[in-house]
Amino acid sequence: MKEEWVYYHDIGVDPLTERAHNHDDKIEIIWVLQGNGKVLIGDTLYQMKANHIYFIPSLVFHYTHPEEPSEYIRNKLSFSRSEMQKLLSVSNKLYILNDMERRFRAAECGDSGTFDQLDRYFKEASELHEKGGTPEDISGIGIILQILSCLHQLHLSDAYRVNPSSSLINQVLCYINLHLEDPLTLDEIADACNISKYHLCHEFRKEVNMTVMQYLTEQRITMAKITLLDTEKPISVVAAENGFANFSHFCSVFKQAEGISPAAYRKNMCDLHTNAVNDRQTRRS
Repeated sequence: MKEEWVYYHDIGVDPLTERAHNHDDKIEIIWVLQGNGKVLIGDTLYQMKANHIYFIPSLVFHYTHPEEPSEYIRNKLSFSRSEMQKLLSVSNKLYILNDMERRFRAAECGDSGTFDQLDRYFKEASELHEKGGTPEDISGIGIILQILSCLHQLHLSDAYRVNPSSSLINQVLCYINLHLEDPLTLDEIADACNISKYHLCHEFRKEVNMTVMQYLTEQRITMAKITLLDTEKPISVVAAENGFANFSHFCSVFKQAEGISPAAYRKNMCDLHTNAVNDRQTRRS
């Protein structure tokens, strides 16, 4: 069964819509053509609006929540981060992807010319997929690079930047993410944001589609995964730095969420990175 890596003018929800999740080695681009709702990307909540594009880096916790799923129409593209880094480095275009990952999250599509151009690229990607092509094919790389270049130009233009949604919820999200290592409680978060605990829980669940503590746990796991990959710190230190009560608690929560232990996750992802580096060196030699 071939992997679905592109959707073109797709209607309705996909299996992971309304379920907060992240991907270890996959970047997603979602272009909403029709529909309203919410889009959570990491520590920021955005309004879902027609003609808005959302860029979701690997390992970033996210979800989409259309108000009327039957009216939700979008183009969607996903591809391996490690493979794309390897392929773009050969053409000296890696800086575009790196800049997008650091700073781009949401933008308006732009004028009609940009709309038509992007729609053509997504259609070409869909046609390639129907023929059995992949994002790593020469044609796939070219299409993805064209899409990334268009989005990069939108990102560089102040006119098309999208501001976050509800200021109250984004204040809560910001506070949580600044204090992930602390033993946070609902009372402390509510006090810091000058709202009642009841109002916090009610509004957060309505806007983010999960409880405050669910979000806190998911973000701690996400940041722990990044620390596992970017450092050689002992797992007990990773646990402490990301707000888990102790080593055993961290391992239990991590395995429940990811299906493997933190140590196994680190090894698997390091092996993936090593293989990508070796392939890149082989191509250059």
